[in-house]
Amino acid sequence: MTKEEIFNILNELTSCYSFGRILGYIQFETGMGAVGLLQNSQLANDKRLMASEKNLLTGMWVNNIDLSKTSWNVHEDQSTLDKLYSIMDDLHNCYQYTEETTFEEQIKEIAFYEGDEGFDKQFVRFAMKKYGHAELNYCLEKHYSLSVSRFASTYSKMKRLVEMQISRRIEATKNKSHRYISPLNAFTIKEKDLIKHFTPEERIVIDTFTTVLGVDRGESPIRDIADRNEYLFRPIIKLPNDKGRFIPDFNAIAIAFNETPMFFIRDTKEFKEKELGQIIGEAAEDLVVDILCKRFPSENIIARRKIRKAKTGNETSEIDVLLHVPESNAVVVFQVKSKRLKESSRQGNKNELFKDYEAAINKAYEQGLACIDCLKHYSDYESIKDLSFMNSQTRFFALCITLDQYPTITTQGHCLLSPSYRPDTPPITMTALDLDEVMDMIPRDEFINYLSVRTELINSDIRGLNEMFYIGAYVLNALEGPVYITKKNITREHAIFGDYIYNEFIQRGRKINSFDDIAQFISKNPIPTIQCQ
Repeated sequence: MTKEEIFNILNELTSCYSFGRILGYIQFETGMGAVGLLQNSQLANDKRLMASEKNLLTGMWVNNIDLSKTSWNVHEDQSTLDKLYSIMDDLHNCYQYTEETTFEEQIKEIAFYEGDEGFDKQFVRFAMKKYGHAELNYCLEKHYSLSVSRFASTYSKMKRLVEMQISRRIEATKNKSHRYISPLNAFTIKEKDLIKHFTPEERIVIDTFTTVLGVDRGESPIRDIADRNEYLFRPIIKLPNDKGRFIPDFNAIAIAFNETPMFFIRDTKEFKEKELGQIIGEAAEDLVVDILCKRFPSENIIARRKIRKAKTGNETSEIDVLLHVPESNAVVVFQVKSKRLKESSRQGNKNELFKDYEAAINKAYEQGLACIDCLKHYSDYESIKDLSFMNSQTRFFALCITLDQYPTITTQGHCLLSPSYRPDTPPITMTALDLDEVMDMIPRDEFINYLSVRTELINSDIRGLNEMFYIGAYVLNALEGPVYITKKNITREHAIFGDYIYNEFIQRGRKINSFDDIAQFISKNPIPTIQCQ
């Protein structure tokens, strides 16, 4: 089928209220818990849906719903679901690249078919840190009565309520007091429960991120997976006739917490663009410092220091964030940008893609190199001459960090190397979410070696589609497991393994102090065989 034929069918399906049940079934089949997620991630493309595909379908349902239309019977749900998986596989094939596919088309496929760039608790925590900045927090409170400090409690309560009611319904089915679990109701929180379990501030958070089904629609029809999707800005769906708030995907809420408030802030016109950029930049740098403090003492970290020849002279360069690792005689320079990947870039617009690369990666890298050059001669600069821990043997690493999701940053960092590229200090590109995952999963005494391996892989043009590919491969190698590289690409098994370990440890509140922790866990809880599709 052509893409146009596929979207014609999807438009018809998503115009029916019954499609909400299909979204519920998809949530059930995605799997709950780390083992369920692991198993689902290994299914063939025609048996599973990526986050972007689920978001596309939900957005089309919100856009196309006709509440006056007669829906299909519940007994037709399974055949409809089977048909949908087949259609979505055909749609994926429309974007999947081959040897002849252009780089721009490859970027588009990577951006929409490699899953989310982080985990739900990360997104919620990052949102509270970013919008917890005094001026941004005040703006949201003043114009929207939105309390950022309530994001975590609101999210955890919603998730816990849904998980509890699903458990109760499954138990009722086992006891045969009910034969059928409505997948729509299972992921819906009733209005009476909102009043009972949530504070007034938390209910404002829920209302702020709610889309009213049949009322709130996007301005334009969705005809491509890369089209603007209004559902993503407010991913809690209020059902008609006071049936409650339907939550098709919890991760979408966590991501919206992290991204939507910035649109609110811009709409208020409270800040000039330059002023807002400075505030966000400071928030981003503070976030990177917080992430590094998970593994390293604060006295090893320097942030926001100008580099000047004289006390009152013009700045030559600037340290965004610097990490000194004395036991490895290494210095890591972080250049932090708040640049996002534009929608047009995700859609494969070559010119816009290269502009984003220039702003988010190339500029950051060149600033990092300029900073490193100054650090190598620190005694020549009045403002940094106290950094006497450096010597001629100190190793330097340049990390380019973006604040928010930037799904192709790793690929761009490999494929679009700067003219200033230095093999001894290549650009290691990642998002703040990626860095957070590295800090959680790579022990302190392994961090510099991890960066050294990343450097070697860049120079050898061996790529992972995102940071979890590298993390998974590095951890597997440390555990003396197999590492697979095909056509200079780290294979997907490693990302699946990394995601599984992250869910079992970090999402559950456990710490990885050494790789022995992972080895002991695996010895007691053998991981199901991981096969790449």
